[in-house]
Amino acid sequence: MSGYVIGRATVDRVEVLLRRDSGIRLGDFVVLEDGDLRAMGIVDHMESGHRIASEGILSQEAVEQLAKEREMGAFSIAMIRVLGVIKDGKLGGLPKRPISVLSEVRKARPAEISSILQKGHLEIGHVLSDPSIKVKIDVNRMVARHLAILSMTGGGKSNTVALLASELGKMGGTVVILDFHNEYVVTGNRFGDAPAFVIDPKLNPRQIEPEKLIEIIGLNPNATNQRTLFHQIYEYLKSRDKPLLQIMSKILEDMAKGEGFPEELNEVYDRFKGKKDSIYGLKNRIDYFLKRHKSILNDRASKVIDMIQEEMVNIVRVGLLPDYVIDVFVGTLLSDILLARKAYFLTKEDHHTSSDRVLKKPIFVILEEAHILVDSKRKTMTKDAVIRIAREGRKFGVGLALVSQRPSSMDQDVLSQMNSIIALRMISKKDKNAVAEASDQVDEAMVESLSSLNPGEALLIGPFVPFPFFAKIRKVEGLLSSSDPDIVGEWDGREEEGVKDDSILL
Repeated sequence: MSGYVIGRATVDRVEVLLRRDSGIRLGDFVVLEDGDLRAMGIVDHMESGHRIASEGILSQEAVEQLAKEREMGAFSIAMIRVLGVIKDGKLGGLPKRPISVLSEVRKARPAEISSILQKGHLEIGHVLSDPSIKVKIDVNRMVARHLAILSMTGGGKSNTVALLASELGKMGGTVVILDFHNEYVVTGNRFGDAPAFVIDPKLNPRQIEPEKLIEIIGLNPNATNQRTLFHQIYEYLKSRDKPLLQIMSKILEDMAKGEGFPEELNEVYDRFKGKKDSIYGLKNRIDYFLKRHKSILNDRASKVIDMIQEEMVNIVRVGLLPDYVIDVFVGTLLSDILLARKAYFLTKEDHHTSSDRVLKKPIFVILEEAHILVDSKRKTMTKDAVIRIAREGRKFGVGLALVSQRPSSMDQDVLSQMNSIIALRMISKKDKNAVAEASDQVDEAMVESLSSLNPGEALLIGPFVPFPFFAKIRKVEGLLSSSDPDIVGEWDGREEEGVKDDSILL
């Protein structure tokens, strides 16, 4: 016996006075015994006090005397969230009545917990308070109902992503990681024990809608003449197998001279020949863009959707692209993935083949830096695509994981559609509130406990686990390139590689 129920109790929460030798810690599972009613609960908040010392300011002499006999009058209180009634070794729903005051509480036995927490498909780690009790998650529910991985910097997001991706790939799953920081390591076409494929994206101007291409090039929204001129030359070039922007620049140069441009553009020239500033302005903007991004431009580059390998971990190194291109790239890719899965279902139903890319297997897409591309304050192509996947993905086998270090900046409607959550260490009150608002399965005490977690420790919430609880995420080795730089060594002029710190999971 570890303690007794005290104070007021409800069907889902009780307060317990612990014995001094109870050994109960945050995240422990307990069993509440109330006659023929047995229920399981979890400790989600703890506090301690002293019957006398907690009353107010004492003299130094009194404090010193109490310190010598600190056990006299000391107490520990645990807040227990009731998980459900135990019957025939299985966990059912909440009890129909509150647990009675003065009911006995004991620490749950490992076998009682394991029978509940090991019914999933993928071992993600162990119960926070007991390394011997392994935790498995339900992959079907995680993929179908989407996932959010949330944490402050250094809390363990990247390690969690690497673990999930490598394990899903090992199971034969198709995984896409949108890698913003080029930190996931593929060795010999393997990502851990999973087959892997790295995609270095190129920007093909012909695969981008003209209005978005104008935005990427950086034309001023008020530059009406330049935008009109762009559209008219684009219409002429779109069906011609030549480098789009390079040829457009040459045509603009010839128009500025008044000769050498294609006859088909005579009417365009007549309209703009008196607007040399617009011609030169558009040419200069295109030339600047070409010079700045020559290494990533390729008019013959395949669409990334056509490069994705099924039954493998696909790591798309989005970080190679300039920031202002990433939204268009990611939004387009997410839309293409959903369309490729829809095409598979249409092909099955209509018994004909499609000329578009068809993804035959369910796919799980992991989007890092979600607070940037799924921002609550602005409209982006990525957010539109994410909303469509959140709404339709389950039907077509497209799962989504949003990864963020600032969940409070994310669109809260989108975040609430990520039914499963892995919440690692968080300090910000706004970020913790965002977690609480995204799920009705957690209360204030659980969310506040996120501040006390160490790197790699997490609160698991949602349908991919039987109930919310704290776990230690299993650490993976050799899958992340991240390291802490030796700042002092570099200042001293020493040539040293980044200093690994195994206590920090990125």
